[in-house]
Amino acid sequence: MKILVVDDDPIQCKITEHALLKGKHEVIVLDNAEDAQAILQQGTVHFVITDWMMPSMDGPAFTHWIRSQKTAGYVYIIFLTSREGPGDIESGLSAGADDYIKKPFNSSELLARVAVGERILQLEENLRKAAVRMEQQALTDDLTGLMNRRAIYQNGSKEIARAKRQKSPLSVLFLDLDKFKLINDTYGHLAGDEALKLAARLISSNTRVYDQIGRWAGDEFIILLPDADREQALQVVERIHRSFENEPLALNHNDKLTLRASIGAYSTLPHEGRELDIDTLVHEADREMYRVKQSKERQ
Repeated sequence: MKILVVDDDPIQCKITEHALLKGKHEVIVLDNAEDAQAILQQGTVHFVITDWMMPSMDGPAFTHWIRSQKTAGYVYIIFLTSREGPGDIESGLSAGADDYIKKPFNSSELLARVAVGERILQLEENLRKAAVRMEQQALTDDLTGLMNRRAIYQNGSKEIARAKRQKSPLSVLFLDLDKFKLINDTYGHLAGDEALKLAARLISSNTRVYDQIGRWAGDEFIILLPDADREQALQVVERIHRSFENEPLALNHNDKLTLRASIGAYSTLPHEGRELDIDTLVHEADREMYRVKQSKERQ
């Protein structure tokens, strides 16, 4: 655990640091709250042991400042103080401290209090990670691992806003697997699932890392291409078609099936005054996809 010790008494700093080092902690020692503020703003320290009486900014004021910041994760604070008058403890905890230790302290007690803080910080971190996982799951298609429709709306809105701001082109591809129902009917739904996963992987491997790829519905996929004009978008379409040709779907008994897809491409310049949203972009790309599909059926 990385712990920030703030105390203007150099002897007390040495005593506190020595006790914490015995507990195998990484220690940063500072003699004023102003320098400590700079450390905390970096977001790498989440445990503070601070003296109460310090020049310029005392412990309670420092604690108030910490609690007013939008830190990435909770900061656990222990007051180290010789004050023990009526109301002092209540005042310190009310300022935002999590615990306090009276000077002079016993090293074992200090390490025990720190261990309590560690457990609380670990619990907070576990809860934060769980919340992130839940958010990711809420935005991810379970089968393919791509964005789901909710995520497409969120990221699409951001890409439209960015394209407007930077006056850059934005392209959208609408991909629909050809005769997907026939795959399900002929080879079973498990084969259909494998076809969707293969399509997702091939699309991902033929787009840029910052392109946005999602499963729109069923066998339909949306690809958002920031900073790509129509010519560049059509190059992506060709790469995807070639990848489908080069890597067929493996079936039972060594059978293989080449996936086919109809892909509609729509490109726009969002900064040119037209009001755009993700529904409009998807609708335009969908229309282009149907033109492609109808052209195939006439052949």
